[in-house]
Amino acid sequence: MERQTRQREAVERVLGQARRPLSAGELLNATRRAVSGIGIATIYRHLRTMTEQGEVVEVKLPGERVRYEPAGKTHHHHFVCDICGRVFEIPGCASGLRGMTPAGFNVERHEVILYGRCSECAGQTHVTPAEPPSEKPPEVEHDPADDSMDKGSTK
Repeated sequence: MERQTRQREAVERVLGQARRPLSAGELLNATRRAVSGIGIATIYRHLRTMTEQGEVVEVKLPGERVRYEPAGKTHHHHFVCDICGRVFEIPGCASGLRGMTPAGFNVERHEVILYGRCSECAGQTHVTPAEPPSEKPPEVEHDPADDSMDKGSTK
């Protein structure tokens, strides 16, 4: 069992508040708001442990870097912004998928991925898609209590 550190708590808080799957880079940028000295190796170590413990799941989309979200969410799909590269959750599921299945086939699972422009990028003109997708930090609440703690302390 991994020790519950300030860094681990910050990673958990960011993932829980993000409302969308995050790449390791996005998670790093957002977590640095609470724990300035955290590095990418620490982020990956926490993600690996949290995935092994069933707390986090990997979101693997074709042609995209792996993203992570809390485990236990209801069935949902994803939207990928072609401009900023962020991935968003789409709640629910499209109906009629079974009707598309050829005779004699059995659907065991499915994934629907929509591509386009997110609400922030939709109004932009003359935009070149990000290469690679930007690591814009997710909007999460900042906990002022984190500012008062020493950099290396644990709770």
